[in-house]
Amino acid sequence: MSARPRRVRKHPRGMADWLGVDVEQGICVEDDCDAPAATRALCLQHYGMRYRSRDLPDTRTLRRHQLSNVDPKALEGDCSACGHGVKLRLQIRNGRETIRCAVRTFRRRGKKVTPEQRRASRIRRKYGIAYEEYLLRLSAQGGRCLLCKSPGDLCVDHDHATGRVRGLLCRSCNLALGYLRDDVTVLRRAIKYLATPAR
Repeated sequence: MSARPRRVRKHPRGMADWLGVDVEQGICVEDDCDAPAATRALCLQHYGMRYRSRDLPDTRTLRRHQLSNVDPKALEGDCSACGHGVKLRLQIRNGRETIRCAVRTFRRRGKKVTPEQRRASRIRRKYGIAYEEYLLRLSAQGGRCLLCKSPGDLCVDHDHATGRVRGLLCRSCNLALGYLRDDVTVLRRAIKYLATPAR
């Protein structure tokens, strides 16, 4: 019986550039090693040694956001994707410290997205109303729930059959209507149940 040849994993796109390795050859990047590369451009022996010493190349960060001219005290540096003088962040995961580009976490398509913009987008997408209409309804209700009149963060209540917005309710009242399946007869029975004294 002949032994099957071992399959060599190819390097992810872009990784070969910063490692300086020929992707087609798939050779270990360690000096004086001609063994086929198994993972992270290392042969099995060198991968095991680097893994035990926690000295593996972090390919996920370096592929797109290559950092240079890093000042660890000021946490500033140059990023290949974001530009010069970019703020960096210190990430500690599993006892390992890594300096990463802070912009890539908080930037989306070149713009910073605030929580209010995220909420406006969700309201427009889910309920089909503009955020300005939500704010108008909020001010018309005095910033309070239509049912219990409690102030605070209000949810958009809508009719599930038609999809039309009925008003703004607190989370508890909105969930209560949902649990009662927006059924008026069930709600009347619940009122009658609450009105009867306990025995």
